[in-house]
Amino acid sequence: MNRLIWFFGCSASGKETLIKHIYRGKDEKLNSNLGIDLRKTIILDKSIQYISKHRTDNITEKRFEIVHDIISLCSKKDNMIVLIKGQNSDIRNNFIQIISEKLSDISIDIVYVIADVDVLLERIRRKDWYDITRGDTQFLESIGRSMKYMDLFQNYNITYIKSNPNHEYEMVPQKMITLAKR
Repeated sequence: MNRLIWFFGCSASGKETLIKHIYRGKDEKLNSNLGIDLRKTIILDKSIQYISKHRTDNITEKRFEIVHDIISLCSKKDNMIVLIKGQNSDIRNNFIQIISEKLSDISIDIVYVIADVDVLLERIRRKDWYDITRGDTQFLESIGRSMKYMDLFQNYNITYIKSNPNHEYEMVPQKMITLAKR
């Protein structure tokens, strides 16, 4: 059975950095906790290449290629783990549901990457698309919207990982996340 691991989180939470950290085998304990066998693991490169910066850019349409690539890849190979950098547009466009319907023998896990607000603000301000004239308020509001999407994945295994500075990661119990969301 193939396994997809979708990494979600708000902008600047560290999704791509975490995926690459996992793939490089930098943290054996984290990889073990996630059930990662590096001999079977690949990164879906398009999920990292096609990153939309806002709802109206044309990258969102290109992300539909991810669905086709996953279906094609999983139809040809078996027993692999695919790491996917998710975006909110993937959720809005039902990518996970589409893949689940097309592939019966597949396991899908969700990793939601979080970070402290001060870390997020520091990271977001370094993004090339950050608009200083809009300030931080709009970004802070988007954090809550991003977490609400996780309510749609109640039937999936969700793991919460906190991204700390210096590429340090820790798994966070879901109970703590639920309390923080209210």
